[in-house]
Amino acid sequence: METDEMKTADFHYLRSAIWSLTGITLSDSKKQLIQARLRSRVQALGLGSYSDYSSLLQRLPPDHPEWQEFTNSLTTNKTDWFREPSHFDFLVKEFIPRWKPLAPKGHLSVWSAACSTGEEPYTLAMILSDAQNNRNIRSYRILATDIDTGVLHRAKKGIYHKTALSQVPQTFHKSSFTPGSGDISHLMKVQSDLKQNIDFRQYNLTQTPCPWTDEFDVIFCRNVFIYFSKDVIAGVLDTLYRAAAKDAVLFIGHSESLQGASKWRYIGPSIYSKGRVL
Repeated sequence: METDEMKTADFHYLRSAIWSLTGITLSDSKKQLIQARLRSRVQALGLGSYSDYSSLLQRLPPDHPEWQEFTNSLTTNKTDWFREPSHFDFLVKEFIPRWKPLAPKGHLSVWSAACSTGEEPYTLAMILSDAQNNRNIRSYRILATDIDTGVLHRAKKGIYHKTALSQVPQTFHKSSFTPGSGDISHLMKVQSDLKQNIDFRQYNLTQTPCPWTDEFDVIFCRNVFIYFSKDVIAGVLDTLYRAAAKDAVLFIGHSESLQGASKWRYIGPSIYSKGRVL
């Protein structure tokens, strides 16, 4: 590249573009972040500067694959196994016992609305498979969505380094993973009986209209709102509300708050309900 410094005009254009595509709001302080994350795309395309990349994007049609590469580069995908464990405890110990009498078929429908590389939906699958074995639910299905096609590809594979599984309780290591052997002995693969209960799909939370209505009993949309403006948050909350079943529960990140800006009913810190099941 001719220079590693991004011009102010290019920064404003790229920041506006990612907001239009995803609803993600980037402050003036994020110039270095955008610069660092897009450097590899500029180099991969053989361009000489960020200005060249900005000019390229402006010439491309909305359905060009480079727009997805651009989006993948600028989305944040921080996730962990059993992240914010109190949510899973609440799901099993509080929500399911109260939901069960109201759901005669016993089928639990779950949406992991920003699934990243798969740790959240696979964590849910472990917990819900255990609940199924204990006859607390009859069956379950998890829809796992993300806007980033790169992380979805990794999630679908379900292959993780052993060192990344330190937060997974040992009881699930044998029941949920198959260890690699030989040259891949450092890897663990999620077992097929868990994967078959999860549908991975690309979805933009700011997309309207929402393709699902009154469908999900449980929605996890955690650590997503911190990247959105108030107006975008309101729109996403409306989408989640429409997609939720009558007595659904919504989990958001512990550092997030809806601050009364939606129809969701406050249950406890980072936990909300659509109905009266709680």
